[in-house]
Amino acid sequence: MRAASAIGFPVAVKILSPQHSHKSDVGGVCLDVGDADALKAACAEMAGRLRREPGASIDGFCVQAMAPRGLELIVGFRRDPFFGPVVLAGLGGTLVEILRDVALRVAPISPSQAMEMLRELSGYPLLCGARGRPALDQQALADLISRFSELAAAAPRAWPSSSSTPSSSTRAATAAGSSTCGPSRQRNECVPRMHLAGVGTSGHVLEGGAVARGDLRGDGLVLGRIW
Repeated sequence: MRAASAIGFPVAVKILSPQHSHKSDVGGVCLDVGDADALKAACAEMAGRLRREPGASIDGFCVQAMAPRGLELIVGFRRDPFFGPVVLAGLGGTLVEILRDVALRVAPISPSQAMEMLRELSGYPLLCGARGRPALDQQALADLISRFSELAAAAPRAWPSSSSTPSSSTRAATAAGSSTCGPSRQRNECVPRMHLAGVGTSGHVLEGGAVARGDLRGDGLVLGRIW
């Protein structure tokens, strides 16, 4: 309750359970909570719902400021055993695993490489203001992705993965990355401009071969078919 009072209503409340990473699947998210009484009722309802799940435990609740509604995005990273830290950006938020509209690069990356990731997305026109929607600040999003990739590259090996779902507002994007980042490592300094064919790699977006292809495209190489 103190957290909600400090943040100011309305707030978003999410249940914390180690058995459920996708909180919305078990009714563990409540949005636009307007006051203290509504917050108590939301927590009690979510806790009661989760207790009916076999083997589920509750560590507490996460209270966050209610962000303006907009286009949901995801930024995350995982530590691949072969390529090391790999940064991901895409559309979808809670629907990211259904839409599967993401781009991948080996971290760290520059803002210009992050911009290329955004342009690779099938839903990129939504960022440009399709169907009367307001255009998003793509440079702020690219800066956020780049800075997140610097964090991924510097993260201890004990951090296998992390993700975040920034809103489409410029304020959220710029606040998340206010520090100055060092120069990104360039992996194409000794590689001539050429056409390459991926032989024996997977077309799955989360497999190592796909990560390598995305990283090479970001460095300006043109890749051929997957055989």
